[in-house]
Amino acid sequence: MPRPPGDTALLPRRDKTPAQPSAIVRGRSAGSRRTSSRDAKAEEAPKEALRALTCKPMYTGLWMANLSATKPEFRVQDLAALLGTNARRVEGWVEQGSLEPAVRGKGPGQRHQFDLRNLVLAAVMLELQGIVGQKSRVPKLVAIGAKSVAERGALRLAKDSIESDRVLLVAHGADLEPYNVRYDSLPGLQAFIEKALGSGSTITLVSMAGVLAKLRRSLQEWREKAESR
Repeated sequence: MPRPPGDTALLPRRDKTPAQPSAIVRGRSAGSRRTSSRDAKAEEAPKEALRALTCKPMYTGLWMANLSATKPEFRVQDLAALLGTNARRVEGWVEQGSLEPAVRGKGPGQRHQFDLRNLVLAAVMLELQGIVGQKSRVPKLVAIGAKSVAERGALRLAKDSIESDRVLLVAHGADLEPYNVRYDSLPGLQAFIEKALGSGSTITLVSMAGVLAKLRRSLQEWREKAESR
């Protein structure tokens, strides 16, 4: 059985199989009285006010979170410092195509710029390298298949809402083919895990809540230092 989602774990290979919101539309009957345009406007005014009160904060918050998640604000050195690694490793990911900068430097003196999505994806790759080794191709494969996971993680960081029961799962064979990347809660992944282990695949699990918690602490420290300069 896999570990609880608070941990990052590598499960060994096994040869045998282990034991849209709805809406209510109200029409008007043929016998109902006609209403003047003034009456219609008077009836519509409270509805418009209610929409403004109930919808504006939600959409404004979501828009701001999307804006923060896609804002290029980190250089190579910043990304390395936030991840607790060196700049050369980040540059290596860019050169290999594993990490695509939000803004790519196009000439001498032009620096790459990264956003929160890049930061989350890089953190996941770093976590995986700590498990399967730096020379493994698994992190690069995950970088291709986990972009949507990085986008979700970046939105959570932007909204400061990192609690999640979801984990990132990577399943692969001895030659890494075929490989599969999934993102769900452990109960939602249980049937897939049993099937994958039964077919001889290796399962790697990464707790996204743990990854995001580390990044939130690093971001707080980094921004405090930037403000004090």
